[in-house]
Amino acid sequence: AVVSRSYKIDKLTDKNYYPWKMTMEILLQKMDLMEIVDGSTRCPDRENAAFADEVSKWDDDDRSARLELLLHMDDTQKQNVRTLHTAHEIWTQLQETYQHRTVG
Repeated sequence: AVVSRSYKIDKLTDKNYYPWKMTMEILLQKMDLMEIVDGSTRCPDRENAAFADEVSKWDDDDRSARLELLLHMDDTQKQNVRTLHTAHEIWTQLQETYQHRTVG
């Protein structure tokens, strides 16, 4: 799904996790990517050739989700997730970092 880039979404900082998360959840749902991000849609078995098309689609969706997350994070936040490989890993790391810390 293609989403208009006319949205103005504040980048994630140390101080705005909850409003950022709420906005990103809606954006990712609109783009049909939230299930990749929240981990409810997992990558099919890469070792099974029968799933090659599904793996390719999952990889494309994960790249799109990672891009959306990174485009909406400030540079400090990007540094904190730079070693992570999937959108779900990034989302989980952000939750673990900020869920208990910020109010807003």
